[in-house]
Amino acid sequence: MKTYRYANLLAILIVFLAGFVSIADQTRAFFAVPATETGDYPAVSSSDSNLALAKIQPIEQITIPAIATNPQITAARTASTVPLRTTCSGYYGYITISGRNICLASTDTTSGSLSYNHAYIFNGAISSNQFIFGHNSSNIFGNLASLPNGTTFSVTLGGQTTTYRIAFKETVCDYTNSQQHGSRYDCANYPEPVLNMNHAVMPHLRSANLAIMTCAGAPLGQGDATHRLVVYANKI
Repeated sequence: MKTYRYANLLAILIVFLAGFVSIADQTRAFFAVPATETGDYPAVSSSDSNLALAKIQPIEQITIPAIATNPQITAARTASTVPLRTTCSGYYGYITISGRNICLASTDTTSGSLSYNHAYIFNGAISSNQFIFGHNSSNIFGNLASLPNGTTFSVTLGGQTTTYRIAFKETVCDYTNSQQHGSRYDCANYPEPVLNMNHAVMPHLRSANLAIMTCAGAPLGQGDATHRLVVYANKI
């Protein structure tokens, strides 16, 4: 009887083990991922890698575009409507010319409308502290045209004062007039040379250290005029 009992137990154990193995095989088969879906890819050879790198093009040098805009500088206002400023506290600096201080705000653009309270000094990607511009109103550059060559003035920035002497002046036609005000004000209608903003922003192109610009010519309305007066000066 014991032998029979042991034989039955052994048979049951064998059946149980066989079932367990079958379940394990089915489980592995169920969760197995086909080789085509594993995301495995053939290894890249060294020659293939070099070929891929060879296709990378070098980065092109970045060039700074030419200045194509200029401040919309309007005709003069009367002294009664624009008070003279006596202090430039809080500004980037000031220019002392014709016996008075004109406050300077720093800007990195030459486009847009200007304030009647101060002038501007350009600090952009292609030059810094070399170009000053503003209205020709009585409290800013209204008398710039009357200053003769050889006139001295100074610019104070960060507590440092630099003295300049006017080398020469020129009146140039604003080339944007034909686009903004119609062909009636095209520079082809005037004998003066056409404004080159690169010369104003980078006065070293004209053998100068500083340029000052204001409006000139006939008023056009909309805060503009037909011409620009550009004064070039050198350090002394």
